Amino acid sequence: MMIHPVQRVMAWTLVWTGLVVLQFVLSAAVDVEEVHHSSVLHRHKRDWKFNMYFAMEELPGWLLPQKIGQLINTEVEQKPYTEFQISGEGANGLFIVNDAGEIFVTAPLDREKKSSYKLNAQIRDSRTKVRLEPDGEIHIKVLDINDNKPIFSDIPIGSVYERAAKGTEVLTVNATDADDPKTANGNIVYKLMNGTNYFRISNQTGKITVEDSRLDRETQSQYKLLVQASDMFGKPGGFTTTTVVTVNISDINDNAPAFTRGIFRFTVKEDVKTAFEIGKLTVKDQDEKQNKNPKFTIQGNNDLFFVYRDDDGDGALIINKGLDYETNPSYSFMVTVSETDVVQPPDSQGSVVTSARVLVSVVDVNEPPFFTQTEYNFQVPEGLNKNKIVGSVSASDPDKPGSKISYAIRSLKCPLEINQQTGQLTVKEKLDRESEESHMCEVTAQEEPPSGLISYAMVKLKVLDINDNDPVLVDGSNVYICEKDKKGEVRN
Repeated sequence: MMIHPVQRVMAWTLVWTGLVVLQFVLSAAVDVEEVHHSSVLHRHKRDWKFNMYFAMEELPGWLLPQKIGQLINTEVEQKPYTEFQISGEGANGLFIVNDAGEIFVTAPLDREKKSSYKLNAQIRDSRTKVRLEPDGEIHIKVLDINDNKPIFSDIPIGSVYERAAKGTEVLTVNATDADDPKTANGNIVYKLMNGTNYFRISNQTGKITVEDSRLDRETQSQYKLLVQASDMFGKPGGFTTTTVVTVNISDINDNAPAFTRGIFRFTVKEDVKTAFEIGKLTVKDQDEKQNKNPKFTIQGNNDLFFVYRDDDGDGALIINKGLDYETNPSYSFMVTVSETDVVQPPDSQGSVVTSARVLVSVVDVNEPPFFTQTEYNFQVPEGLNKNKIVGSVSASDPDKPGSKISYAIRSLKCPLEINQQTGQLTVKEKLDRESEESHMCEVTAQEEPPSGLISYAMVKLKVLDINDNDPVLVDGSNVYICEKDKKGEVRN
């Protein structure tokens, strides 16, 4: 007895119709055994050799239904009564098989919604409907076409400091493509369509970096970059999409402060209080507010004024001491401005005004008379007669020296009188220390009309004692002496 193994194998058939068509063959091994002039066929279990089919997505309607593969029974010649069936995902609807084992797709597929289908293939006797072999699992993979364009995931906004070094990262843009990322259809490259003098983009990662370190916020504070994303590795025929990337340039302290002019003129009344702001020494600094930190210095020994930085970065000129027109009607001094933490070299180097002259004119104000003293103290003995001179007070007009001043006493109980023209004080009534030892009197000095300004001073009068009272016994009704007391002896 001889055994001849016969092996029938699967054949692949490629048909070019814009599709990939696979021919799926069911093979079986058959041993031929010769015994006593007769042949007996012993069938071994069939084997589904290949289980993958491919179907192109988005087939147009005029190409449907479209054959995508075939199941072939190697025993068809001996058993023409076999038939094929499929079951599973999309079976007998999206996918169908005829009795010859040809598999068809009947409707457009969308790989982005479903990329593969799993089905079971069956072979059975068409007469008895009995399965001839166990089911075989097959897979239909949907082949991708480039039917989706890249989509940027968000609206990109980035920022970078001015003067940032070349290579500094600004931001990374990201685009996605629903097509198969394992194919060129879903492979995205990036390109910068403008702004290439200052920025560059990685065509693979979408990372945008600084190309030129001369970014200057004061020249341009924002850039609008047009970024293109292309699939198919950027080759012709692929899809492209664009987005606008906003890059804000952040400020650093790279501008030195400078006065807006070389001379500042101010006028101020002489009667303003200390801490009064005369005016502003305006400063030009193109940096943003948080990067402005000028320092002001008055040259020379000038303690009448000082300058401090206000909220806007300008210099506020402040009165430090009282002004007097009659003493000094004007002032002139130099002020410098500087900043220690400016990035070097500053953008404005060589073109800044770092010192300025300040001219302050003091305006005369009509001031009230000025007493030579704010308090006058006099001492007189008691018992002086009326009209006796006690002393005098004196005041003058600081605005008009020599002008007429009128004096008066405001206190109603003052024992003195004052000469209206001279300020001489005299006794109005007899003074008695034992009745009142001291007196307080308020006097005034008034300018002539129309201003009629008044000043005030205090007069303190102390009355001195004189021996103007006889001794009086406190209790002299009974006095006792001893008979042996000597002459001149005092008894208490």
